[in-house]
Amino acid sequence: MSLKFRLASRNLFHDRLRFVATIVGIVFSIVLVTVQLGLYVGFRRMVTTMIDHAQADLWIMPTGTKCFEDPSLLDERQRFRALAVKGVTGVTPLVIGYAQWRLPTGTTTPVFMVGAELDAASLHPWNVVAGRRDDLILALTGAGMVALAAGFALAGIGIGCVETAEHAAVASLARERLRGSAFGLLATVQSLGNLAASTVAGLLWTLASPTAAFLYAAAWMALALLALTATRRPLRRR
Repeated sequence: MSLKFRLASRNLFHDRLRFVATIVGIVFSIVLVTVQLGLYVGFRRMVTTMIDHAQADLWIMPTGTKCFEDPSLLDERQRFRALAVKGVTGVTPLVIGYAQWRLPTGTTTPVFMVGAELDAASLHPWNVVAGRRDDLILALTGAGMVALAAGFALAGIGIGCVETAEHAAVASLARERLRGSAFGLLATVQSLGNLAASTVAGLLWTLASPTAAFLYAAAWMALALLALTATRRPLRRR
């Protein structure tokens, strides 16, 4: 063994405790750098995977958007402005957001949802493990669309009737000098009721089921109808 290697080995093994501590430090540094590199590659793939699989040459987003997962909405007029640009062959809207996915076990897990037109050249599922891509379509056609439209129409008619009846009741039951305060109290009660009902219904929807949320709303409507019937006054003819 040459003199240089003999001196180097003696310097290394002269203080064995320091030698072991040095080796542990070097190994820990290598492991730490490897972990950091793995996190960087993983985050980079996670952040860009949606954009990499999208059939788009240009992305149009609201001002201030920092990442793809930002669920900010863009005005529909911007789409038509982009279509008016010479050379643009198509503009496909994309809607993203977070939701709670209910598992068969009854628990929920947060998921990231992406909505796009199926037939358009946009972002489509690329790694479907089981089933078909068409199973992910959330759309209503035919009778389902008619039923949904009828439900919205009935809801609008019901809201119009209820609000008209509430204002008419306040106008007829409150004294003239207190009528302004009565309308203000009505608006306050409605606002607080909407806040409380939305909070409880949202919790029931998330923690229990959508059926529980609808039953909760239906129970309050039935209770309000019973209270209104019980406190109804006969109309006085003047």
